[in-house]
Amino acid sequence: MRSALAATIFAFLVLMPATSSAARPLPYGLYTGQTSDGYAVEFQVVFRDRDTASYPVKITNFLVRFPRGDCRRLTSVDSLTSVYFGRSAKRRGRFAADVGISQPDARVYAGEQLSLTGRFSSASAASGQLQTGHTSGCPISKATPVVTFKVKRTTAAQRLQQLKAMDSKAIASAKTAVAFVESCGAAQSSFATCSTLAVRNGTGLDDVEMSGMSATSYTLTARSESGSTFIHARMVDGTVVRSCTSAVAGGPCDTAGKDGSAW
Repeated sequence: MRSALAATIFAFLVLMPATSSAARPLPYGLYTGQTSDGYAVEFQVVFRDRDTASYPVKITNFLVRFPRGDCRRLTSVDSLTSVYFGRSAKRRGRFAADVGISQPDARVYAGEQLSLTGRFSSASAASGQLQTGHTSGCPISKATPVVTFKVKRTTAAQRLQQLKAMDSKAIASAKTAVAFVESCGAAQSSFATCSTLAVRNGTGLDDVEMSGMSATSYTLTARSESGSTFIHARMVDGTVVRSCTSAVAGGPCDTAGKDGSAW
């Protein structure tokens, strides 16, 4: 009896298919983190439409939030690459992709480029290295810096806090820009040249758009990495109008009643 039972168990273990989930829990969900030079990187891990033993999940919605105007900035890349979870232990959890480098690729926006390698160390963390560029300004080459990154799986509550922090950072930039332009306008007796002075003086206000610069009026627009927008406009008669559009439920713009008065 015992020998028959042992034979049955042995046969079950031998014949049982080796699945990726048996080797390691599959990662899925939202992953967020930073590059080695301090910029946000994020992506989603989802199950493939066609599940396979070696590639059951894929990476999608991959983006790197380099500053506005930086040609390395990468908008969301859909269906980027699959993640290996097959029999080879050395390859398990690895992913890699080269997009838009040798030829145009519909997955990236208008000339953007990405070279990516990485690995999941667990079902909740991954790391790797990447290069990004643009065909018209800074195409990927041997001279392109290699940036490392680390990400962790992020819950909905954690993500909400991240988005609120992004909005707070944009508001702080907007307030700094207002103080700079007001000081510049007083010194120059006009706001007309303050946008060029801001760039020349290296104030760190590259993420704040300055428009409508005239002797007596201007408009500043701070765009949060969350997608929210905060606008400060000084009218010709000296009145100030603030407005905002919110991409974050319960964020600063919602708190301000969406008229921007509170921020």
